Amino acid sequence: MKSPVNMVDVPAEYDKPFPAPLKHKLGKTEFRRLGEYFNLTRIGVNHEIIMPGGMSALRHWHTDSDEIVFILQGEAILKTESKSIVMKQGSCVGFKAGDANGHHLINESEEVLIILVIGNRSEHDQVIYSDDDLQWIKDGNHLVAAKKDGTPYN
Repeated sequence: MKSPVNMVDVPAEYDKPFPAPLKHKLGKTEFRRLGEYFNLTRIGVNHEIIMPGGMSALRHWHTDSDEIVFILQGEAILKTESKSIVMKQGSCVGFKAGDANGHHLINESEEVLIILVIGNRSEHDQVIYSDDDLQWIKDGNHLVAAKKDGTPYN
């Protein structure tokens, strides 16, 4: 067991693993993989700081993983297939595995948005991107970004 830490003391990453033609859409973010830091294998936990104009991810849904998002600071626009909803500090939202309602959060405010994202890890999960030509394909133990027709991004 690792000793308790302040979330912001976990090393941050600044480059989400999306292919170059789509990465620019995300804007400026910083995230910490808390689940990986603590060597968790069944749940993923990410602490994310999203700057004004940035987004949590491309709009997506999971085939075999539940997901819950907490707004720790700031304001976000939750965009789904059919609507946009304002979420403020203290709000949370959950997404059931297999629900094909693509979602993501966008920081349209002038303030920093801080979220905590928790989801189960399933080896059978596929992430479907509602608006973009993207999928992740397993290549051994790694995921590779590919177009929906299976052509890998370079």
